[in-house]
Amino acid sequence: MPSVHAAIEYLKEIEAKGEGGESCYLHVWKYHNREKKEAKEKTKCCFDTDSHDIYVRMNDNVHRIIDRCGNKAVAWGLIVDVLDALTNPKIDRIMAIQEGPDA
Repeated sequence: MPSVHAAIEYLKEIEAKGEGGESCYLHVWKYHNREKKEAKEKTKCCFDTDSHDIYVRMNDNVHRIIDRCGNKAVAWGLIVDVLDALTNPKIDRIMAIQEGPDA
């Protein structure tokens, strides 16, 4: 059908003939594509650092994990799981080690 209006008219003609009682599937591309586009919208993630080296390390590790997983959603889920596992007591222990015994 060239348009939604033409499809509606066609369906009205079928109904007027007493036909069209069987099941059917209506697929309207414009609305189908819009729904697919809305489902694919992305949320971006960024972090702020003054250190170029930290940025490079983070970027390299994120890409390494994405490449290894083969799927961005799975990779980001794994990254978030790792961050969740880094509890405050663990962070405190790491910071104490980095600060050394003199701190």
